[in-house]
Amino acid sequence: MSTQKQSVEIQPKKDFNKEKFFVYNVQCPACNGKGSHTGYTPGKKDPDITPCKQCDATGKLKAEIDIIWTPYYD
Repeated sequence: MSTQKQSVEIQPKKDFNKEKFFVYNVQCPACNGKGSHTGYTPGKKDPDITPCKQCDATGKLKAEIDIIWTPYYD
């Protein structure tokens, strides 16, 4: 199975000590991008469909990455 990977290269900028990055449109691993989970109840004709709580039924996730640069004392 293939997986999608993204990387972020970080480099401090002059006069900035905080940065925020967003990574959009990542497939939800909980529902495999379907937005819901399907289950079956014995004796019931139709499947039970439950919206995915992790992605709020969108099938996609967004990552928010906060970087705070601070002095390093060795």
